[in-house]
Amino acid sequence: YNTAAAVQEVTAEQLQKGLYYHVQYLGTVEIEKPMRDVTADHRTALIVESINLTAERSGLKPENKLPAKRELPEAVRGVLGATYVVSKKGSKGGSGDVDMLVNLECLRVTRHGKTEVVEEIPIMDISVMSAGTVYYPSCLGFVVRDPTGKRTCHTFECGKYTSHILMVLVQGLGMKKRAQAAP
Repeated sequence: YNTAAAVQEVTAEQLQKGLYYHVQYLGTVEIEKPMRDVTADHRTALIVESINLTAERSGLKPENKLPAKRELPEAVRGVLGATYVVSKKGSKGGSGDVDMLVNLECLRVTRHGKTEVVEEIPIMDISVMSAGTVYYPSCLGFVVRDPTGKRTCHTFECGKYTSHILMVLVQGLGMKKRAQAAP
């Protein structure tokens, strides 16, 4: 396993081979509108609320106390659809206990310690991402567009690797885009 905890910048060679992380796959939220119809500020709010909803419904304990009644910000009302929880927190070895591989081609999620692929997302299908919220700083969320045009926000609880995984995804996506743009 190469968790790359101490790596600040990843190299193209490391991304070619891939970096592995043991994380919890919490679930997804459907996105009802194309991301091009959502302003940049609202995209961030969309990811943050997706993370909050999925983490809360999975039973993940918030780092800061959640308000008794929390309403969706106006910016994301009508954009977020159904929430699907994959993992109930505390179910170690359960359905959400996964290994995440990030490389230049894809983000692959497999059952922890197994080869069974849960999800394989082409790196170029990831459009917007964010790490952490006020309530769930150890969570990572990103929006994916599948071949049918459907968009979902995937949420993972990544512990101390949250910021690093975000950095790896951003660098991998940038390297892939530059490689595709090269003549």
